[in-house]
Amino acid sequence: MGFIQIDANLDNFSTAFNSIEANNDKDRITLLLFLADKDPSSGLSWCPDCVRAEPVIYKTLEKHEKDVILLRAFAGNRPTWRNPSHPWRVDERFKLKGLPTLARWKDGAIAGRLEDHEAHIESRIKHKNLVTTTYEKENLGSGGAYGGGGGFSNCSSGGFGGGGGFGKAGGGGLGEGVGGWPKY
Repeated sequence: MGFIQIDANLDNFSTAFNSIEANNDKDRITLLLFLADKDPSSGLSWCPDCVRAEPVIYKTLEKHEKDVILLRAFAGNRPTWRNPSHPWRVDERFKLKGLPTLARWKDGAIAGRLEDHEAHIESRIKHKNLVTTTYEKENLGSGGAYGGGGGFSNCSSGGFGGGGGFGKAGGGGLGEGVGGWPKY
């Protein structure tokens, strides 16, 4: 099938996020990918984990049999992201610790997530409730079937290391799918 990609940054994230929620379609998988901004001089992200993960994520989504909506949320430059008060670090819906973070939105909450140290692993993208259609609770939570733990990320800052592996986050969120997207 393929995927539809929508880009947002700190300034227009709420609009894009609300649009996804308003255009809910249960036949689509909705993913949220938090990334570091691109460096204007090189065109590449300043985050090496993002540079490594993005091509794998896109390739995996292009091959998926269901329609996928991908909201790419750019977290800002390095100093903006490293601020412990970054909006997506403190937002109860996201509680970001590292970049990139790939999360699946289902039934108004995060149904699965991959953080910086594992977001580039194709098998985890396919099987950690991100692009599968079956919700397997036994794979959720820190120390779950796929575990996680620790890990240093080039995109994390002190006190916000990669850690935790695959965990379930609650609250907020939105349903799956969209239709009639405005350009951002």
